[in-house]
Amino acid sequence: MGKDFQVKIIGVTKNPQLLSTAGALGCFDEKSSGQLIGDLSALSAEERDKKERAVLKNSFGRGHGSVGDQNCFIFSIENLPRAATLQLCQPHYLAHLQQSLRRAKASRGFHLPEIIKNSSYGKMAEEILSASFSLYEKMSKAGIPDEDARYILPLYTRTNIQTLGNARELCNLWKMTHSPHVEVP
Repeated sequence: MGKDFQVKIIGVTKNPQLLSTAGALGCFDEKSSGQLIGDLSALSAEERDKKERAVLKNSFGRGHGSVGDQNCFIFSIENLPRAATLQLCQPHYLAHLQQSLRRAKASRGFHLPEIIKNSSYGKMAEEILSASFSLYEKMSKAGIPDEDARYILPLYTRTNIQTLGNARELCNLWKMTHSPHVEVP
């Protein structure tokens, strides 16, 4: 049924904590964030780390979430079920580049939740999902455009997605996916 999904961070704003800290301090200081970066950079690594942690904790603790908007992180996520990408794409301020279902191959496999896999319906579910891929490939070989044939593929089809987001939105995503009321496929 395929591999488990993998998440890799492939890009990050240089010095995200420093930028967010300087931005937060700049809201309450005469100096610009550029000048504050100079001041912070002059501190020892230990002093700067302590200052950054304190400022960020205070800023986020007071609801000043835009401090987390001042940087971005890019992730490559492999073998994620298409159904899970629907939830991943819910936060408004994340950006995504998703692999087209036209590139789906049966060899990639699909995700099937343990509760289904281990139930009396497990074998039937696997057969139906496998049959969907088989029909997709037959239609494609018969000349039906992949653009049209893909509509029969299940939401448990594994896919790849690249996601960009800032720290605030990633915190929101974490809260969203760790809610007791949410089950991520």
